[in-house]
Amino acid sequence: MICVSVNQQGFLKVTGQDLEACNSYVLVSKSDYDYWFEYISVSPADASLAIGFGVSVILVLGFLSSYPIKLALNVIRKL
Repeated sequence: MICVSVNQQGFLKVTGQDLEACNSYVLVSKSDYDYWFEYISVSPADASLAIGFGVSVILVLGFLSSYPIKLALNVIRKL
């Protein structure tokens, strides 16, 4: 990675600053970009897995929260 700035003609110029002190642009190599983008992007399989998990959690928690209520109603009806 390289710290660069834009000069007056609009071209990129290497500043030579450390990345921690860089206050303009940082150029990233193609291999680094590909590596980061692979882990940042969401594939359709990941999205469907997340949605399926969310729906399953809602259904299971809905069942678990309504089951004691059903038991209480059955006890009250028997009294």
